[in-house]
Amino acid sequence: MRAAIYYGNRDIRWEDVPEPQTQAGQVKVKVAHNGICGTDIHEYYDGPMFAPVWPHLLTGVKLPVPFGHEFSGTVVEVGHGVTGVAEGDRVAVEPVINCGDCHPCRRGDYNLCDITAFLGLASHDGGGLSEYVVVAANRVHALPSNVSLEYGAVVEPLSVAMHAVRRGRPSPAERVVVHGAGPVGIGVVQALAAEKLGGIIVTEISPMRRAVLQSMAIPAVVAVIDPTVVDVAEAVADLVDDTGADLTFEVAGASASSNGPDGRPLVSLNDAIASTRRGGRIVCVATHPATTIEPNAFVFKELTIVGTAAYTATDFRRVIALMGQGHYEVSPWIEHRTPDQLITAMNDMRRGLAAKVLIDVAGNP
Repeated sequence: MRAAIYYGNRDIRWEDVPEPQTQAGQVKVKVAHNGICGTDIHEYYDGPMFAPVWPHLLTGVKLPVPFGHEFSGTVVEVGHGVTGVAEGDRVAVEPVINCGDCHPCRRGDYNLCDITAFLGLASHDGGGLSEYVVVAANRVHALPSNVSLEYGAVVEPLSVAMHAVRRGRPSPAERVVVHGAGPVGIGVVQALAAEKLGGIIVTEISPMRRAVLQSMAIPAVVAVIDPTVVDVAEAVADLVDDTGADLTFEVAGASASSNGPDGRPLVSLNDAIASTRRGGRIVCVATHPATTIEPNAFVFKELTIVGTAAYTATDFRRVIALMGQGHYEVSPWIEHRTPDQLITAMNDMRRGLAAKVLIDVAGNP
């Protein structure tokens, strides 16, 4: 079969590799679509970062490794002992590989496994940029008949957003700001809307992403702010009676390359701290440089800062259920490319020319 193999910095090769064999407790999935995300882009241009240079403690894998971890497909083979999954099922794949023995795993928080790995970054058995992948049966989630494989391919990033919202524990009366309107940021907005929150303010530096969000006309969103033009804290205060947001989601990540209206470099986490009321909460979804935070700002405001990492099956099930109810709209921020356009797609996303690209693996080997 054909698969994209990651060898290291700026080195991905489409190669002929052996088709993986299904073992007991596993299913084989024929991949339909694989989404490209920020992790993939960082791994390609700046890595290796997550892909192991030395044998991974859990999987024993080291570079080169199969690539791609946001994907959907159809089950074509079921291993011995598997129940609840059948050939022909259309599924979204949860790519987490965990040890099952450490303390987080034993208490059900396997997303915090001490030695976690991911399909498409540290696995023998392929990734989403492969024609076929073998995966543990408990890591595939069936899609309802009214949910397409296209939607199935974005369940993974939307589950990141869903987990972040669950970590934030929002209540309907709270005023919320979401910093960053990429796919995960939009997912946070849609998950908040599912929780009946309104009055959501979104900040986003990219004109393309602002346009995508505004085209979706989500009723819960009351304002979309460009942080290069206005002072975010002042704008939020004007919208929420001078006190600031009750709950803030920081999804934008590291310092922006642009400056704010005062000429200083934009730092999204500091914007989040400044725009959150005293005693409020900030959920950090994105990762940040160690020098980003101004600690006294959140100490004196007595802010609660919450981390969030990946997702669990609970988040996958919730996202898929909401998709089945018609809650999510993803078409405005998705475009499709063929496998030979993989590198071009990552470059376009890196330059802000595309919000989310799905590589159509099925039918385009």
